Amino acid sequence: MALSLTARRRAWSIGRAALAVALLTLLARGGLIEWPKLKGLVLHWPLSLLALALLLLGLAIGSWRFCVLTAARGFRLTLANSLRLTLMGNAANFVLPTIGSDLVRVWFASDGHAGHRTEIATICLLDRVLGLMGLLLLPVALAPCFPGIVRTSPVVLSILLVSAAGAGALAAAILVALSRRGLASAPVRFLLRTFPLGGYPRRVLDTIHVYRQYPAALVWGVVWSVVSNFCMAASIAALQLAGIPVAVAMLGGFLASLAFVLNNVPITPGGIGFTEAAVASLYGHAGLGGGAEVMLQMRILLLVLAPVGVMLYFRGMRAYLTPARA
Repeated sequence: MALSLTARRRAWSIGRAALAVALLTLLARGGLIEWPKLKGLVLHWPLSLLALALLLLGLAIGSWRFCVLTAARGFRLTLANSLRLTLMGNAANFVLPTIGSDLVRVWFASDGHAGHRTEIATICLLDRVLGLMGLLLLPVALAPCFPGIVRTSPVVLSILLVSAAGAGALAAAILVALSRRGLASAPVRFLLRTFPLGGYPRRVLDTIHVYRQYPAALVWGVVWSVVSNFCMAASIAALQLAGIPVAVAMLGGFLASLAFVLNNVPITPGGIGFTEAAVASLYGHAGLGGGAEVMLQMRILLLVLAPVGVMLYFRGMRAYLTPARA
């Protein structure tokens, strides 16, 4: 008997959790995680505060991207409210990895806009796509700053090629959705007939198509995505400044940005454990250590912000999004 969607999601979450525990155990037994090093968050608290500030800045810039996209569709969303949605999403990600933040944002942002729920959900989807594009473009943009590791490491070069190809594919998909000819093309019409899903894909494409009138919103969305992800990489670099030179810490941030790409490639499981293993492996290619520990420290900082999101969640519904004419 086929499993229900809820059962499959629960099984997937349990499987990811088991994989995370297994990977962290293997990393610890292999000497790639030294748990006492996590105390560096407390021992070097000024650097931890700097990393936390950069992390918050990255979240705020990502929140502003959502403001830009909603404004183009005739909604008013303040930066403060958008950041509240982001912080609630961060807390939800600890319970529902990957999809938690999207579910929370759609639920709260669409409150009072039942007739626009699909449109708002699509804007959230577009926001995630632009965020992913920024994540893919960041290591490509940073690569010229680290020619040595790019030239000598086939693994690093391969990930950069995957990043560039992924960003190109996303850009092509958006361009098709923005083009009247693209939407009317035989391949798109075939896909819509084959996978109707209650007309939802058609409405998604139509919503994205409206941004044809607002190209600046899409361009700025990509720019803010790159800057937001740069802040995350800078946060990783800041956590390492206590023990290594600035230039080496910056290299660590670049390698972490490559690991974030691997974490978001569909063929990998992603999540806790996998990202730590990816960072540790990439650090090893550069002759660095401590990659897994610094990634765990980053997760601890995100966990520090989680209670804020939980508090905002229990405050209940409010008019986060309002029509611009209101």
